[in-house]
Amino acid sequence: MPQGDRIQTPTWTERMALFLFNQEALPDPIRLFLVGGLELASNWHQILFESPVTTNSHITRMIRLAQKPDSATFGATARPVAIVTGANTGCGYETTKGLLQAGYHVILACRNPDITQKAIDRLKQETDLDHMEFMELDLASLTSVAGFCNTFKAKGLPLHLLVNNAGIMMTPYARTAEGFESQFGVNYVGHFVLTMKLVDVLKHSAPARIINLTSNAHLSTRSIDTKRLEDPKAYDPRVNYAISKLANLLFTAELSRRLEGTGVTVNAAHPGPVATELYRHLPAAHLVSAAVRYMFLTPAQGALTTLHLALSPDVNGVSGMYFFNREPHRPSPAAENVENQKALWEYTVDKLAAKFPEAKEWA
Repeated sequence: MPQGDRIQTPTWTERMALFLFNQEALPDPIRLFLVGGLELASNWHQILFESPVTTNSHITRMIRLAQKPDSATFGATARPVAIVTGANTGCGYETTKGLLQAGYHVILACRNPDITQKAIDRLKQETDLDHMEFMELDLASLTSVAGFCNTFKAKGLPLHLLVNNAGIMMTPYARTAEGFESQFGVNYVGHFVLTMKLVDVLKHSAPARIINLTSNAHLSTRSIDTKRLEDPKAYDPRVNYAISKLANLLFTAELSRRLEGTGVTVNAAHPGPVATELYRHLPAAHLVSAAVRYMFLTPAQGALTTLHLALSPDVNGVSGMYFFNREPHRPSPAAENVENQKALWEYTVDKLAAKFPEAKEWA
């Protein structure tokens, strides 16, 4: 990936995770469990000792030092424009809140109108700001994704920031409207189509940034196993989640190459182990949710890396990288493999072309 001299020295937990990645005989579900344990260990100090006041001070400083897009590209809103998927809960909510405070006009791209309206009401109450709007987006339906993009373009607005935040985790087996395995379809394919259909607006608004949310769960799988994506009998909710997060990283790297020289950058952010609704599909979810509240990061802490990538002048021109704890780190060897990056892009375009003829233009 570019800007390699900025990458942080691997921590002991990263070295252990890489060791686990290299154990070919280790089953992916066990590898995922062990990698998750390592992540909790690596974040224990922040989880136990960082107060909400400290987290808020980090966000306030980011906002104060924020890199503002060129005002000549603001258009009718007289503000920079951001789209945040999954903006009504968890890290997406906290990201939206930070962007509002930084002066962005934020479009909350969400599936549920009622939940989103409650989020907007709460955001208005907490920030005393109202430069935001809801636009319906269901990432499990590419018809919905296309409709969202058409509606957004009809507004004639610029787009300075696209945060591909929404996701699902370890869900029971299901397929999207177009037949993709649901975790792969929602976490990756829906965002792939959303990004590609908006990339012309991003280029026109440059400098602009794209942020893809990923997870260190990508370390627990060694490849994009298409059999697990296409054969219901091969489905494992844990492994398929990891595959979708690896896909986010491969997409980030390949898209970064394709956007070189356009003024649009794309990076991947891992929020860490965050106490959100993502864990609701785990076994004994009621017990897990109780533990998550005390053992995991808060959504505001989880949003710090995304807000850093969205606002910091330190990442001007930085693209194709994997960040967590607000620093660039090396992802797994599978994520760095250029052949894997190109192969996933080709696989995605091939699968989409039958339903979206324009996807052939993205090859």
